[in-house]
Amino acid sequence: MTPLLLYSITTNPFPLQASAESGKLNVAQLTIVATNSSGSDVTLQGMMVQIPIGDGATQLTSDVSAIGPVAPQEWTMKTPQYPSGYVQYFFVPPPGNPKLPNNQSLTFVFNGIEVNSSTGSVEVDVTEGSNNCTPDDDCPVQKLFLTKFPSGWGSVSFWAVQPLIQSGGSTVLHWNGPSGATYSIEYYTPQTGIVKIPAEGQQPLSNEGIYPAQGAPPLTLEQTTTFTMEVDDSTDGNEYHAQIQTVVTTIASPPTIIKFSGTVQKTVTGLMLVLHWATDGKQCTITGNANFLSPSYGRYEIVPSVDNPLLPQYTLTALNDAGQTTSTINIVWGVSGNTLDAPYGINCVVASADSTQIYAACQDGYVRAFDAGTLAQTGSLPIGFQFGYLAASPDGNSLYVLDPGADTVFAVETSGGQMAAMGTAKVDGYATANLTLDSVVDQIFVACNVGTIVAFKTTGNSAQPMVQSGSISFPLCNWVNSIGVSEDGSLLFVAADVNNANQGFVTMVDAAKVSIVGQPVEVNTVPMLVSVTTNGIFVACQNSDQTATIISYTLVNGALVQSSEYQIPGFNFGMGVSADGGYLYVFAADKSGNLSMTTFCDVLFHAVGTPTILDQAEIYVAPIPVPASSDGTKIFVNTSSGRTLWVLVPVSISGGQ
Repeated sequence: MTPLLLYSITTNPFPLQASAESGKLNVAQLTIVATNSSGSDVTLQGMMVQIPIGDGATQLTSDVSAIGPVAPQEWTMKTPQYPSGYVQYFFVPPPGNPKLPNNQSLTFVFNGIEVNSSTGSVEVDVTEGSNNCTPDDDCPVQKLFLTKFPSGWGSVSFWAVQPLIQSGGSTVLHWNGPSGATYSIEYYTPQTGIVKIPAEGQQPLSNEGIYPAQGAPPLTLEQTTTFTMEVDDSTDGNEYHAQIQTVVTTIASPPTIIKFSGTVQKTVTGLMLVLHWATDGKQCTITGNANFLSPSYGRYEIVPSVDNPLLPQYTLTALNDAGQTTSTINIVWGVSGNTLDAPYGINCVVASADSTQIYAACQDGYVRAFDAGTLAQTGSLPIGFQFGYLAASPDGNSLYVLDPGADTVFAVETSGGQMAAMGTAKVDGYATANLTLDSVVDQIFVACNVGTIVAFKTTGNSAQPMVQSGSISFPLCNWVNSIGVSEDGSLLFVAADVNNANQGFVTMVDAAKVSIVGQPVEVNTVPMLVSVTTNGIFVACQNSDQTATIISYTLVNGALVQSSEYQIPGFNFGMGVSADGGYLYVFAADKSGNLSMTTFCDVLFHAVGTPTILDQAEIYVAPIPVPASSDGTKIFVNTSSGRTLWVLVPVSISGGQ
């Protein structure tokens, strides 16, 4: 039977040399490697290696007592047998795991072999216990041969300078050995076929050299390749032959992204992001799409919607069997003429749930609606007070408007594209600062002075759209400045001042129960705004030295833990969150009034792209909330006078390839 595995035998030192007639014996190490290249797993019951014993030319050693056999990993060795003129070593695989997977090898090592003093060729037999064969009957046997060169003949070295290279990379072979012998190299690759060096008719190789020679084309390899050096010599009328191998292992390279670019294009209904990419990978993924995509795309269209909002950043990942490579593009925001002149003054804006409308609470006592695309006014509703804060319900049916001067919350119906007054709720006994809607628990939270939050339950009843559902007060607190809501709506993150001190705290509140959770976290400055993203909580603060700082937090075992800080370039600032909740927008105006926006992707304040500079803008009030439309295509910045609304839109992209 033909063996199922491929076998090789090597010695150290190389070549194997007979011991001198007198004196100390040469000691060698023998290594046998069995490789499964069959294309499928091979079941093995065991292996037997037979070495001839004696003093003759065809025998390896006369004393086996010093031999130290080493079994492959997880294999074990049974007691050797000693038939006449031989020693037999038996190896067995681990119980329950007799299979050798394809492209894997077994290595059998025999240390401490004392070579006899007779030159000649030695046959070492490997009996392969495969496919439940019967030893000494039908098991396949692989015959391997060793040549014992004369004592003191010398040693041969053969190696690759780069034994591990990327697929398609190059290496250089080196060798040296005794003069007088002949040397040749042979290897095979699918690209070249069998290569023999020297080729027929060429000068023989010297006993010391390199391949390829200097100035010759490089030796490039696409896959792991075995190089075999043949060594031949004639001494005292006898012929000696041995071979030594070196393996250059190639590792597949991760894919290359040749191109990744895109454009922002206007459509009849809004805008579209068009991406183009080309890679040499097997497949690709893109942020926002869970499917595997083609490795090359001439036109990949992203049409933002409320359910699939535009992201500030997109990453292309190209994949192959060796790994992956990524490239990222960033949205560049700009005004691009999208400003709303408001002589009546604007205190606060929000976008409608479907991103088609912009609602503004105006200083002349009106709530106004504007077309989000054209910025043309589409409606107005007189309330009669100056308004401070707005919140829009995610179902698109309601607006909630806070008038801090009147300490009143107004409910406005917005379903059907029209605005109609529904009713009010009075925040008795408190001066109000702002309001926050938590749609998960259907409650509106109003931040008040003397450290209080008042909660109102939304009813959906036009006659009485809100009823007070609870309140909570914080000791030693002067003013609740801002309230953020967790992604699941279960927690409120509250930023508040401490009485008569330039410091404050951040604390958590159970949104459903309106009760404090855990311990407050002290802040050695005044926390003014809270924004909550999917990866952290961000608190923007005013410092006593006319600077501003954002402190980031994460939840660790239910407690707020500070992560990092970011120094805002300017005392006048604003903060908001992208439509998908994954990114933080930070606006700042320096002393000259230059307005800039920076996008951050995590609590360590890693910026997405470079800051967007909006030329010379009005210095706006510090701090302000910075809302984004639900489809992610617009960001709203309100200036200090309230007479100009900046609507930032995507104007181009940066990054990529």
